[in-house]
Amino acid sequence: MGGDAEQSDLILVLGGIHAGRHNHARTLAADSGLPLSEPKTDPIETILGLRRAGALLLIPDIGPWLAAAADDAAANLLAAIDETHGPLILVSREAGLGIVPLEAAARRGRDDLGRLNQALARRAGQVVFVAAGLPLILKAAR
Repeated sequence: MGGDAEQSDLILVLGGIHAGRHNHARTLAADSGLPLSEPKTDPIETILGLRRAGALLLIPDIGPWLAAAADDAAANLLAAIDETHGPLILVSREAGLGIVPLEAAARRGRDDLGRLNQALARRAGQVVFVAAGLPLILKAAR
């Protein structure tokens, strides 16, 4: 997962289940004043198309998509982000907050999400962790 160039218009919102991460992401989107798009399909295709169009793109949860996607999905997502610019808010579960799954495949999926979150955080201009509905700024916008 190369690249890692920081993008000021990329915001990563992390948090546990029912921590308020989706609500915070929607608040950030509303505060931007930009037209909003939330994809219902593959986020990679949406990123490549809509980011270039200048609309604010909100991807509400990358975890389930990553779990159902092909093995190279994380690398493809990062490549799509690296190739484009424009306002983007990604929401993800913080992978290290839950129990460790018994099944090896589930553990691999959790590990993959954790590695993807780290790569996204390096690229993001702002990273917010939401706990109990309260946003904690991990990486402030410059």
